[in-house]
Amino acid sequence: MAAAVAVLLGLCGSAWGAGGFTEPTVPSEWREKSPGQLMDVARELSAAGESKAADRSLLAQYLGYRLLSDPSQARSLSLGTWSDLTGRLDQDMTAEQKASWRAGLRSAFAGTQEAVCGLAEKDFLSLTYALRSAEDEAIASLWFWRIDGTCLTDAATIRGQGVTKWRQYVQSSVGGMSEADCRKWHAALTAAFIATPEAMAALSDEDFAGVTNVLRGLVKTTDFRALIVTRMTAQGMATVESARALGIQELQRRVATYSTDMPEEMKACGGRGCVRRLPRTGRPWRRWRTRTS
Repeated sequence: MAAAVAVLLGLCGSAWGAGGFTEPTVPSEWREKSPGQLMDVARELSAAGESKAADRSLLAQYLGYRLLSDPSQARSLSLGTWSDLTGRLDQDMTAEQKASWRAGLRSAFAGTQEAVCGLAEKDFLSLTYALRSAEDEAIASLWFWRIDGTCLTDAATIRGQGVTKWRQYVQSSVGGMSEADCRKWHAALTAAFIATPEAMAALSDEDFAGVTNVLRGLVKTTDFRALIVTRMTAQGMATVESARALGIQELQRRVATYSTDMPEEMKACGGRGCVRRLPRTGRPWRRWRTRTS
């Protein structure tokens, strides 16, 4: 996937890097201003309303020609400033200008996965905002690069992000991921959060629901009901005493609701002492291995 994204970025750069930034005719005072001073011009024009729409479009073309055609020049402004500029000028950019800005920003700040991973969080968010303002439809690929390179390194790092963040990460990245990437993330998240029934039982109800939603977002065939059964077994059926504490009605509800989702091995009797019988019913409830997809 990383190679495919790199090819995509390279094609964008070759398409617009040389020919996308034609030199416009601009007021002479603009040519004498520093990049920071041009930001002041953008602020003034954005406050002027519809009467200055043509000037804002002209400034967008000039900024592209002067700064975005050269990555080193583009980096003379912070990503926070580029984010501000796109927010002020995007409504008056032509489609060609937006394409030029997308290519220029990617070339300067996101040409490789290493560059994307090296950005501070606030700068990465500023970059994605700027690209979104320029109608970039491939932002998910940048999210994938960043999360895959910084947050998926080991189980402890994965858990350290928290379930809520992983829901956000998957929502932001999945559009730029291949099937193989999705299965890789699925396996890593499963191993980090729910590798065993005991690990499932240790999660709060909210986090467990969040993890199952994340896994289904990555692999649609994830058997989330089987995960629920496994967790309920570990939580309330580990011992006769814990099963008895649930009460007959709750036990009957669980069986009625999820019996069709239990594999035959869970229903079967025997098996190395891992069977627990429901109090007063004699029905088996067997602990079983995690099965997620």
